[in-house]
Amino acid sequence: MIREIDGRFVFPPLVNPFFNGRPFPSLYPEPPTGGQKMELPRGIRNNNPGNLRPLTNDTWRGEVPPDTGATPDPHDEMGSYSRFSSPEFGIRALIRDCRRKRRRGLDTIFKIKQAFAPASDGNDVEAYAASVARMLTGLLGVTVTARGPLPEDSVAFRIALAKATVRVECGDPRPFGRPPWWYDDAVYERAAAMEMAP
Repeated sequence: MIREIDGRFVFPPLVNPFFNGRPFPSLYPEPPTGGQKMELPRGIRNNNPGNLRPLTNDTWRGEVPPDTGATPDPHDEMGSYSRFSSPEFGIRALIRDCRRKRRRGLDTIFKIKQAFAPASDGNDVEAYAASVARMLTGLLGVTVTARGPLPEDSVAFRIALAKATVRVECGDPRPFGRPPWWYDDAVYERAAAMEMAP
């Protein structure tokens, strides 16, 4: 359970209950041994911490075209994940994607995550949604359950949902010396402001 101590969130030891317990080195890197350097998760490397896929008939604002000459990501099978020019654009797209799902009538964390991270991709949707709900409870100070109604739509809720999703998608940032949600609050706040802009 996430606890707040002296204004900082304290997380339990990292456990990977997602993806039916199968390890995903690109998402949950093992601590380095000897002289090995630990690789950042794919979502962080791509400025796409929600691990969003490209839109079918459009592009996300700030999305980097695949033909920019960048070195292909060996962990990105067939280039199936978007890349963004900054973390703010990646988080903006994540917030926008979750809001679209909510407007389509997906009214629980479970329903949103079932569409966002389907079991057909090897995800344990139940564990994913439960983890996000627990983090939302800690961040918002109200009880949120995976299958209960969503809190009122607000900037605070959008940022909290983005933080919780990023934490699940990219794993534990502590071994990298990063903030508890991979980015500081100002990055999430700028992304939320960008999402509301036309």
